[in-house]
Amino acid sequence: MYVRWKRREPTAHRHYIFSRARRTYVYYYGRYRWKDADERGASLYAVLVRSARVNGKPRQKVIKHLARAAEKHLDKLWQRVVFWDEVRPKLVALRLPPDELAKIEQQLAAKIEPVPEAEAEQFRQRRAAFWKNGIEMALGLGLLKPKRSVQTVQPVSTV
Repeated sequence: MYVRWKRREPTAHRHYIFSRARRTYVYYYGRYRWKDADERGASLYAVLVRSARVNGKPRQKVIKHLARAAEKHLDKLWQRVVFWDEVRPKLVALRLPPDELAKIEQQLAAKIEPVPEAEAEQFRQRRAAFWKNGIEMALGLGLLKPKRSVQTVQPVSTV
């Protein structure tokens, strides 16, 4: 087994995109907004593949889609943490032998450098605090409604 990287350019599936005068215009929420082609950015996908021969010809069988990363953010800490947080549980779920797992992680690390666990945990804590503060602020401003508390219903006793 090995890791195959796929590169995907953004497509017009989500938005209506057209180009004119070397600019790309995106129809998004009822407005046209221009974006340069390099600003849109491509995505990289890591796919775990097994190669086998069928009727004497090599065939690749996709075992598992591991993760996706925005190509223009590969050097940023948050992108690397999110990528590895998505990859590691999927690799553990495959129950691969340790040497095979190490080989696959090495192939992934060649493209996207892993983050030391202390830095990753610090980032996760900052991210959780950021979202908690944002939700509290939105609740305070009335932009979000608080969740209704779950009330337990007492069973009616039959006498």
